[in-house]
Amino acid sequence: MCSALLLLLGSSAASSFNFSGVFGDDCVLQRDSITAVYGFAAAGASVAVSLDGGAAVSATGQPDGTWKALLPAQPAGSNHTIVATSRGAGGAATTAIALRRVSFGDVWFCSGQSNMELPLHYTLTRNDTYAAVAAGRYEQISLLHFDHNPLPQPARVVGGDKVLAP
Repeated sequence: MCSALLLLLGSSAASSFNFSGVFGDDCVLQRDSITAVYGFAAAGASVAVSLDGGAAVSATGQPDGTWKALLPAQPAGSNHTIVATSRGAGGAATTAIALRRVSFGDVWFCSGQSNMELPLHYTLTRNDTYAAVAAGRYEQISLLHFDHNPLPQPARVVGGDKVLAP
């Protein structure tokens, strides 16, 4: 799962072309609203982003090593592919990266202090929930848990674990 979260920036520029760590295969983006996809590229690089081979949206690598493109609003649905291509400044080689099996749906961002976490296996109804997941009752739900970040400043790359089933 991925969500259109804020890009967390550090002070050094990225040297390779990639999506931000909040995006990945099997991610979920918010439906029915303009969606930002972003990542890292060389300063001045030309970036083109397309959804399912449609018309490309353009972006440019910024001096801090980032790029951001805005995709038009999409209805709920799944199995989309987002392809981003980059041509470096001065006609450098073209690089393509892709997000596969992307879904558009409802994205919920839940936050709180680390002492507010309650993993499912500590709840009283865990066995019922595990059985419901195993029976396919929640097949349209994906969870992404971001690692704790004890750094005193924002991080460029945010890690997380995709939770498909308990």
